[in-house]
This record gives sequence, C-alpha cells and structure tokens, in this order.
Amino acid sequence: MNGDIDFSWTPAKGDRCMYVPHHPAFKAPEEPHVIREILPRDDGSHSYWIEPTGPVRTRTLRNGRVVEDRPNWQCLVARSELRRCPT
Repeated sequence: MNGDIDFSWTPAKGDRCMYVPHHPAFKAPEEPHVIREILPRDDGSHSYWIEPTGPVRTRTLRNGRVVEDRPNWQCLVARSELRRCPT
C-alpha cells in the first residue's frame, strides 16, 4: 500500500484530498475530502480529521420549506489513507 503514497506531499489543514480506506472491504468515496484538523501522535506521526465535500442535496420539507443538505460527518484517518487530489 505504501507504493501509492506521494511522500512529496505533506497534508495541511484545508487541503483537498481523496480518502482511500485501509481495507478493501470499505468502498472509497468518489468525492474529495477536506482536512479539518491535524492531530500529532506519540510516535511522531499524525492523524487527520477529514470531512466530505460532496454534493448539496435540495429537499422540500412537509411544511413546504426548501432546505439544502450538506454532508455533515467527519472521519479520523491515518496519513496512509490520504491521497493528493488530482488537479
């Protein structure tokens, strides 16, 4: 797996990246993610809080009000699960 990692890229807060799950049983999301927080670990490496930048869904509530739903979850991942977003 380490063969796919671009070691010339150092992830920073606010960077867009692709999330590649550590296990093949998990499906990789198609949309890019944004790094929200970087946490140092005791062994000198870092963990990353990421959140999706997926599409905004528009839906109508029962009372007729129209609202926009954005993805509202975050995931804690290791450096080996992040790839630089293709430009």
